[in-house]
Amino acid sequence: MFFPRRVFIWICMLLAFQRAGGQSIAFNHLTIENGLSHNSVLSIAQDKRGFMWFGTRYGLNRYDGQRFRIYRNERNDSTSIPEHQVLYILPDSKGNLWIGSTRGLARYLPEKDAFERISLRQANVQPGVTFIYEDRKGRLWIGTYYGLFLKTGSGFRHFMREADSSTLAGNSIRCVFEDSRGAIWVGTTTGLNRLTEQNGQFSFESFRQGDGLTSGYITAIAEDRQGRLWLGTQTNGISLYDPIRQTFSALAGPKPVNPNVRRIITDKAGKMWIGTQEGLSVIDPASFSGANYQHNPGNKKSLSQNSIHALFQDNNGSVWIGTYFGGVNMIHSSGTAFSTIQSHPPQPGLSNNVVSGMLEDEHHNLWIGTEGGGLNYYNRSTNTFRVYRHEAGRPGSIGSNLVKMVYEDKDRNIWAGTHGGGLNLLQPGGTFKQFFFNQNDPGTLTLEVTSLLEDSGNRFWVGCNSGLFVTRRQGNELIPIPDTNLKALPPYVRSLMEDSRRRILIGTSEGLFVYENNQLRQLRGGYINSVTTDSRGNYWVGLYYGGMACFDKNLQQTALYTEKDGLPNSNVIGILEDRQQHLWISTDNGLVKFDPATKKFQTYTTSDGIAGNDFNYNALLKDSRGEFFFGGFNGITSFFPEKIAANTYSAPMVFTGLRLFNKPVGIGGEERLLRQDIGFTPSLRFRPNQEVFTLEFALLNYIRSNKNRYAYQLEGVDRDWIETTTPAVTYTNLAAGSYTFWVKGANNDGVWSEPVRMEITILPPFWRTWWAYCIYALLAAGIFFFVTRYFFLQALLKKEEDLHQVKLNFFTNVSHEIRTHLTLLMAPVEKMISMLPTGDQLQQPLGQVRNNANRLLRLVSELMDFRKAETSHLVLHVEEQDLIPFLAGICENFRELSLSRQIKISFSHDMAQALLYFDREQLDKVFFNLLSNAIKFTPDGGRVSMHVARGKGSYIVTVTDNGRGIAPEYLPKLFTNFFQVADHGLQNTGYGIGLALSRNIVELHHGSLSAESDPPEAGKEGRTCFTVTLAEGRQHFAGTPHVVGAAPVRRAATAGETDVMTATVAAAPVTAPGGNRFTIHIIEDNPELRELVRETFNRQYEVLESENGAAGLALAAEQIPDLVISDVMMPEMDGLQLCHALKTDERTSHIPVILLTAKSSQSDQVSGLETGADLYLTKPFSTRVLELNVRNLLASREKMREKFSRQLQTTEPPVVADAVPNTLDSAFLEKVMQLVDEHMDDPEFGVDMLSRKVAMSQPVLYKKLKAVTDMSVNDFVKSLRLKKAAELIRTRRHTVYEVAYMVGYNDRKYFSREFKKQFGKTPSEFAGEP
Repeated sequence: MFFPRRVFIWICMLLAFQRAGGQSIAFNHLTIENGLSHNSVLSIAQDKRGFMWFGTRYGLNRYDGQRFRIYRNERNDSTSIPEHQVLYILPDSKGNLWIGSTRGLARYLPEKDAFERISLRQANVQPGVTFIYEDRKGRLWIGTYYGLFLKTGSGFRHFMREADSSTLAGNSIRCVFEDSRGAIWVGTTTGLNRLTEQNGQFSFESFRQGDGLTSGYITAIAEDRQGRLWLGTQTNGISLYDPIRQTFSALAGPKPVNPNVRRIITDKAGKMWIGTQEGLSVIDPASFSGANYQHNPGNKKSLSQNSIHALFQDNNGSVWIGTYFGGVNMIHSSGTAFSTIQSHPPQPGLSNNVVSGMLEDEHHNLWIGTEGGGLNYYNRSTNTFRVYRHEAGRPGSIGSNLVKMVYEDKDRNIWAGTHGGGLNLLQPGGTFKQFFFNQNDPGTLTLEVTSLLEDSGNRFWVGCNSGLFVTRRQGNELIPIPDTNLKALPPYVRSLMEDSRRRILIGTSEGLFVYENNQLRQLRGGYINSVTTDSRGNYWVGLYYGGMACFDKNLQQTALYTEKDGLPNSNVIGILEDRQQHLWISTDNGLVKFDPATKKFQTYTTSDGIAGNDFNYNALLKDSRGEFFFGGFNGITSFFPEKIAANTYSAPMVFTGLRLFNKPVGIGGEERLLRQDIGFTPSLRFRPNQEVFTLEFALLNYIRSNKNRYAYQLEGVDRDWIETTTPAVTYTNLAAGSYTFWVKGANNDGVWSEPVRMEITILPPFWRTWWAYCIYALLAAGIFFFVTRYFFLQALLKKEEDLHQVKLNFFTNVSHEIRTHLTLLMAPVEKMISMLPTGDQLQQPLGQVRNNANRLLRLVSELMDFRKAETSHLVLHVEEQDLIPFLAGICENFRELSLSRQIKISFSHDMAQALLYFDREQLDKVFFNLLSNAIKFTPDGGRVSMHVARGKGSYIVTVTDNGRGIAPEYLPKLFTNFFQVADHGLQNTGYGIGLALSRNIVELHHGSLSAESDPPEAGKEGRTCFTVTLAEGRQHFAGTPHVVGAAPVRRAATAGETDVMTATVAAAPVTAPGGNRFTIHIIEDNPELRELVRETFNRQYEVLESENGAAGLALAAEQIPDLVISDVMMPEMDGLQLCHALKTDERTSHIPVILLTAKSSQSDQVSGLETGADLYLTKPFSTRVLELNVRNLLASREKMREKFSRQLQTTEPPVVADAVPNTLDSAFLEKVMQLVDEHMDDPEFGVDMLSRKVAMSQPVLYKKLKAVTDMSVNDFVKSLRLKKAAELIRTRRHTVYEVAYMVGYNDRKYFSREFKKQFGKTPSEFAGEP
């Protein structure tokens, strides 16, 4: 009886194992392609913070769901792991993570992200650690190749196999385990030990293969909920230890997939997970049912590789599997029980993965329409498929392989709507009858049947892309029902549904309609994909890229849901309701679960196990068992909604890394940001130059971690939480200050974690720190002090400068006035001297008057030069000259004065010639002033000497006298402006500018002027010596504004100068054309000077007068004088502005202008000449010189007019530029000549029309042309006409009459007469010349 009973139990277990084997588990994979350091995974663990750790043959890996951090052995780094190959990982109850490698033990230091190596040295060798275990007392057991180690407070206790049988069964430890009774079990390669502790001492009990064990090579130990120990062996599967009977037995069944067992764990449900050499076995010890899992090349979700070396269940219940060649496999704890039906030849499956329709028949089998694969029949009990395809030439086959929908009528008939094959009815025998198809009708070849409905009124509705057809089915025939009320329906019908009120809802490409009581009305617009109703009586409408609309029982829209509400895609294709009243929605981007009560959406994608993210129309089904089917472009996804478990685990959120300018920041690095791992760093301080940083973080949820979402907020920058799928955020150029960074994560099912924070401080640049602001304050105070002091001193200096400027302006204005009055004085004197006969007694006094006026003029000039020197506007004109005769001439000028006072004056020199570059006019002032002062302050009978000596690269000129000298206290101030020695009771006339001007002139020559003096004392005469040093050569003038190598520009003629710069002309006055007198316009604000000039010219010329520039300009534009004489300094408009206005006006541009001024500097002369002035005379001027210049200018203008007039009288074309040098006058004449040429054939063209064209009055035009061409307007026009006629006659292409007409003459005789007057020949004679 025992044997049959035992056989029966074995058979039952085997059947249970086989049934379990039919269930599918989805294995998710992590390999080197995902970042794993090596595909040989030997150990797996999870630390206290939630990170997963994988020990491989080449490195230790930390995984956060997104990234791997790899640790390897570094030869010169004692804080790295002891060896690349990691055999075991254990997190203990104290939060430590222990690493066992082939070269010893290490402990991970998470704050430093480093490792502390623990010495287990035996026989000078660090033994390889094969297993680490913590018992319930918190003691650590380390299994090695050299025995067992027990970690104690002071070190380690070492257990080795000895000859005595009461020790370890073997030294190569493979596993350690503490059972529920407190016994420690140790598995070795040569047997099993049980250790019991008493008074701190352990007793060993050994078990070997002969003691009931199936094998002595123990690889794994685990305990089930019944208290039995499961012992994995290397060769003989699993042995069970019964603690009650204290016996060992082989596992009767189900057997593991392979007898070479490597790891065993007990999961939270009490099932035993067994990793073997050839796959995974999961056994329920309560029922001894189980399943085996192995690698299946045709299933991407199968075990990646069969050789299993590690098993681990994490905090969330997910199981991790380490394989030797396939990396890490993971089985999610909250699995989504999605199944798929697809095409995967040669295994049974769909004929095509694009599914377009489904229904369940009375046998609970599925009819599946595909795009291109025909109609599929799926027998679920036998897992077989039958395909109905269109076969050309075979009557009775389905009309098209493009099946758009599948429908079952009330009589259980199967209908298939196709594209291009009409509506097909499946008949007994497997043949099809076609409707709405005619081979000869092209319209039916594109007909697409998209929806069918047999309503409660026995009407059979057929929706097509060309409209809606209403029929009545009688058996296998369709009888059309005429219904005019549906004619307004749009042609493309996508869905049909009848509700409980017998209303027909029709979805079309242009909106949703309802047919009720034989009336059709529209509910809403838009492209309708599907319509369904729920258990509450609501209607749900899927819209093509419009979201999902909800209607109430009265068909009033109450809500619309789109992507902003949580839909992953707004193209809602199909909708089904489950038993929990949740809606399942197929879209273009995943399958969605919607809870209408909470308005929450949960999206499932291919990462959750569905066949594909893109779904198709009509491809949805809820079968009789409550299983849902959704078809798409990659097959069918099927599931029971109640079995889709949600992941409610709130995973921890951690910071995992920091990057600066996209480079990882290490602990204690040069960036000085991290002193410990960022996961233990509460705050970060960034320097000003660390403006781009990235914070990396992770949600330690490993169930479909690619669906993890994150939300972050930086207080002070972000107003709201910002959601992202990237576990990192980068900030750039944050303003200095303190911030708080918050981040949280949501797992694959949208469960949010608690947020974590990081305090961030952005340090200001050094110029914005508190101590910098203190420095700024000090600097600001210092600057304020110095600025205030500067402005105070500037005010004092400005006051002094203003006073100085007042003095300068005083002398300048006085000099201007003196020059004007000198002109009024010297002009009559010159006139009287010229009129008196030679030897007249009045000649001497008048000569004295003239000489004193010249001396006064010299003083004025000195004042002007002083002002120019003070303002740095004095420009020298230097040339190479002999200094000896120059100084001798100056001394000679004082000879008569020295004789009159019996002063001995001498001039000596050490060389015969002293060639030097200097400005003769300016140095004359220097030495004249020095000699004048010497004679002035030397008593009668004294001595004055001038001596020239040769120095080093220079000439030294000394002026010495034996006068009263200069007190020592006055010597430093001697060359200061306006300084005078206070000589009480002594004559000391002057202004205190002579020596200051002299030093300025000498320094402009890059020389020096100094003085030394010894006042007279008792028995000793005084001595004063002035020394002038002048450098040789011309190099010192380089880079200066001074003119080198040319004679100085001489001033305009004055009354005291005999050199007249104008050419001498005849005494007779120049007369205007026609014997008239020329008109001169005098513009001068000084009435006396204006009267003087008028009297000079009124006998010879017509004189016009104006008292200022503005009045003068108006009068000149009206009268067009022949010449203008104007002062420069005048009210309202000065002479320069007047000259510019005259020279830029077409009416007056030809008039010569003479400017009279007291401004004698070269820059003033240049300014006057640049405005177009023809002559620039400085006051005082000679009336004779002025008269001669006026005659010359008028004569020159007259010659120009005569030249142009002669050109007009000849047959040659006039050259305006040569005859009229003034560019404005030249342009005016060219303009007039062009106007005449344009109107040459118009007899009416004359003075009136020409004056309008040139925008001048006729009198002004007449005067302008007369002044420029010496011709009237009519004569000028006539001359141009006749000159043009001469040119035309010379061509010999026209008759005389034609030429006369072409040049504006209607009378041929008059034309011939005028032509002969101008050219001396008649037109005919002129034409006959060669």
